[in-house]
Amino acid sequence: MIPLLAGLGLFAGPVHRNGKEPDALLAGAGLALIMVGLVLAGPWLTMRAARLAARLTRSAVTLLAAQRMAADPKAAFRAVSGLVLAVFIGTAIAGLVPAVLSG
Repeated sequence: MIPLLAGLGLFAGPVHRNGKEPDALLAGAGLALIMVGLVLAGPWLTMRAARLAARLTRSAVTLLAAQRMAADPKAAFRAVSGLVLAVFIGTAIAGLVPAVLSG
């Protein structure tokens, strides 16, 4: 969780600093830390989400799926980690390209 939170702070800090142009190096380092944090904290976040889903569900099928994910969150996250990182990188590029082209 520490790299994820540090990356969020490192990325958001320069972006929201007094309306000045953000430092590209700090923003890039922040994005890299966020990606590392997602990979490291992913299984823990998967376990927490599965436990929450198991508590809130009214369906037996969803309860069984949530309990299976909570029992082995590393395997569950490994199955979707590539997709999570691809969506994160795509979102980051979609947000950065217009900002670079407008400046």
